[in-house]
Amino acid sequence: MKKKALSVARQKRGKRSASLISFLLITLFISLTFFSFSAEKKVYEKGYLEKRNGILVLHLKGNPYEMGCQHGMLTKHLMVTSKEAFDEAVPPIKGGRVGEWIIKKYLFWKLEKMEKYVPEEFIEELKGMADSITEKEVDYREILLYHAMRDIGQVLGCSSFAALPRTTRDKSLIYGRNFDFLKGGSLKSLITFYEPDEGNSFVSIGWPGMIGVVSGMNDKGLTVGILTAYSKDVSFDGMPSCFLTRKVLQYANNVEEAKEVIIQSKRTGPNIILLADKKGALVIECSATKYALRKPQDGLLYSSNHFLSPIYEKDRKRRKALESGDSKARYEKIEKLLKEKYGQINVEYGIKILRDDIVLKENTLHSVIFLPQTLEFLIAQGPGTKDEFIRLNLERPEVNK
Repeated sequence: MKKKALSVARQKRGKRSASLISFLLITLFISLTFFSFSAEKKVYEKGYLEKRNGILVLHLKGNPYEMGCQHGMLTKHLMVTSKEAFDEAVPPIKGGRVGEWIIKKYLFWKLEKMEKYVPEEFIEELKGMADSITEKEVDYREILLYHAMRDIGQVLGCSSFAALPRTTRDKSLIYGRNFDFLKGGSLKSLITFYEPDEGNSFVSIGWPGMIGVVSGMNDKGLTVGILTAYSKDVSFDGMPSCFLTRKVLQYANNVEEAKEVIIQSKRTGPNIILLADKKGALVIECSATKYALRKPQDGLLYSSNHFLSPIYEKDRKRRKALESGDSKARYEKIEKLLKEKYGQINVEYGIKILRDDIVLKENTLHSVIFLPQTLEFLIAQGPGTKDEFIRLNLERPEVNK
């Protein structure tokens, strides 16, 4: 009887072992099919992550949920660093766990007001990203909150300029941009090439876990950079600014169409948005309920972090931006440098402007030169962007060197 029982037990163990081996083989097959690694490239379904001269480059393709899953699977080990960088930037909260609970409730109350203005496709992308993090259950709203931090707590920084063809040596438009964000240097730059099923292909320069746009260019040559400003005209009944500029790149084909997207959208707070395409440039100074347009003067257009339009002249927070910080100094130095080489501005000189001692900041996360005519861009990553600029091409991302 015992021998029979032992034989049955061995058969069961054998079946379990066979089942386990089958499971491992299936898992290995799926991993090899959908998720592969190499020293140079990490692949998941239609997306892949690589490094170019030390800068992380992510390629995403498909519908919103698919791109979110690709982003999450390929960069979730890096998203931890992004979260830590944001958490380090938040001042210590008084009141211990009770204080943290109150602040969290307050932030998610603000987020709930903004979320209804975020296009559903971007929410789907965030859900795909959240679902890809299998180590623990993640609510997509936690990721959404980090996208709205610029709108909830304004951080001054960033400089940009556009030199129109008649001001440059080769008669093509040059767009320069420093993105200044978070002190400490722990946030890592990420270049993301998007090929969505709907809308334009585009490149966005941000960080792991970021699906919005702070700096970018699409395959029509439309280029956008967003700069924080100060104003008392704020609201949380609007679309977080990084999603507004993402919508611009994905669905607008030129400056005029981009302008319409921005002025017709519900906005949250003060931003300066510098737009350019192959033909021209425009600055939109906007807040929750107001906006003003600034056009190039003698072929030049530039911005830092204070509004210049008359409709904001009496705004007390706008005056604060001028009186404190270095926004005025950066603006005046960019103006001086552009005018000194009028008619002879080239890529090398654009880089010199971005690296000027007054214009460049310790917390500059990336410096970039966009060339809409050729769909090329040159980028250096921070902190301080002292590294070499590398050249990439939006039209042929797979052959960039």
